[in-house]
Amino acid sequence: MPLSRFSTLRASTTKNYKQTVISLHEDVVIELRKLQAKRRFSNNDLVFAGLMPNMETFKADFKEAKIESINTKNQRADFHSLRHTLATNLVQPCIVHYSSPA
Repeated sequence: MPLSRFSTLRASTTKNYKQTVISLHEDVVIELRKLQAKRRFSNNDLVFAGLMPNMETFKADFKEAKIESINTKNQRADFHSLRHTLATNLVQPCIVHYSSPA
């Protein structure tokens, strides 16, 4: 089954507990299709299962990239802050984001 240009996020996994449909950039769809062919997962499987680093690896990667864990404004660089950065970038004008009707 081919991947869609849209991804449906389950209500149980969203902050506002509403099902949400997001548009995927064409480059993301291309890379996901490559990964799908390589790993042979179905559209309902977890895409990154077993691929997320633990905190020790995450901190080591930050250190190697010379990213301070706390900056001069006392802001912490962690997985959660990167998630917020990604979310901010995803709502830029070229990305469509909307909630589906209840």
